[in-house]
Order: sequence, then structure tokens, then C-alpha cells
Amino acid sequence: MKVISRFFNDVFLIELDVFSDERGYFLEFFQQKKLEQCGLPPD
Repeated sequence: MKVISRFFNDVFLIELDVFSDERGYFLEFFQQKKLEQCGLPPD
């Protein structure tokens, strides 16, 4: 997960990590610690 850009004060474009194998895809779109590591506010 990484923050690509910030448009306005509270609007962010986030690129998510996609994990895949022979069964399909997994997309983790919310993990509080990762959001904080990217510099996003906790709330």
C-alpha cells in the first residue's frame, strides 16, 4: 500500500497491494497500521 498523491487536504489516492495465486486474487484494503505508516490520519 502506498500513497500516490494528495489532492486536497483530506483526499488521497492510494495504490493497494494485490496478491494472487492459482485460486484468484486477494486485496487488503484496510489495515490501520499500514495507513498510519503511509502518513494518513488514524481517523
